[in-house]
Amino acid sequence: MGFVIIDSRSFKLLPEALEACRLYGVDVAVITPQYPYSTAKSIGALWALEKSGANLEIINCLNSGAAVCNIINKCAGTANLVITGEVAVAACAIKLGAKVIDYRGEPFSPETLEIDLKWAEHQKGLRAMGIFDSDANQPSISFLDAYRVEEAIRDHAKRPPLIPQTVIKHARILIDADNVDVQRILPVARTLGIPALVLHDEFINRSKCFLLTDPRLEEESTNGFWIQEILVRRGKNATDLKLLEHCLPGDVVLTCDTSLSFACLERGCTVVNIHGTSHGPDDLPHLKDIQGLRRSRAARADLFENKMGKYRCITKFMNRLYRVMAVEHYERQQTPFYAIQAS
Repeated sequence: MGFVIIDSRSFKLLPEALEACRLYGVDVAVITPQYPYSTAKSIGALWALEKSGANLEIINCLNSGAAVCNIINKCAGTANLVITGEVAVAACAIKLGAKVIDYRGEPFSPETLEIDLKWAEHQKGLRAMGIFDSDANQPSISFLDAYRVEEAIRDHAKRPPLIPQTVIKHARILIDADNVDVQRILPVARTLGIPALVLHDEFINRSKCFLLTDPRLEEESTNGFWIQEILVRRGKNATDLKLLEHCLPGDVVLTCDTSLSFACLERGCTVVNIHGTSHGPDDLPHLKDIQGLRRSRAARADLFENKMGKYRCITKFMNRLYRVMAVEHYERQQTPFYAIQAS
């Protein structure tokens, strides 16, 4: 089993593909003009993949099909699965014997490749004349496309989903999504195999924070992870009251509401804020005022030292939450993946 090589240009299902590679223990090479840190979803998927111990290589190149083809010629082979949306890149990979799928999970066929190339050249000519927009008539990405991509990666891996080996200290994660970034929390839940309850106001759509392949029912859970989304009618402290109804001793609650935090601590939960500072039930007698439960000065200084960018802020938070949730904290000894660069 070789690398999954992903041409990440305009690949909207990149987080879902990376999560599938983590789930089935597949090594990944991402070809990109820039580091794929534009969205919290991609950052979370890269963090989870690195945390699993899989080999991850990020290859920078120019934003052109010719540059991607040069990289494909160097690293693709019969043992690789290539994901690309450009016919010329697919033709290059198929020539080397690799299996190729497009951005919607549909396989490229060697028999129809010549027709596809002619059609791509025709579209390119029309775009040059300003007549044809390549994205004008394209249907939006759906969960069926995400499942096809995941199925192709699963078939390439030829193995069942990997079972997390880390010992878990807590049963569930409860997220007050009205004031906490959900996209920073779910990668930790997926990695550890812990169900997540996301509570939010009915006027705020948090579904875009989930991956299209995330299980929404317990019987469909992957290694114990699934998402329960709870919509709360708008009202004063409505989300807080609903969260208190669901929280149980041993749960982890993610919130920035101080009164809710004290109530959850009294019920035996562990509380984590947006800076990754955690407090357990044993800390309750020592929290003399509200300021002690908000942001700790040390955590805030550590988070923003050296004008830390978006990527490092998110990964710092996820590492802190991971340490709260897990007994055994895995520390990667190799170079962090954000420092890997190949030409």
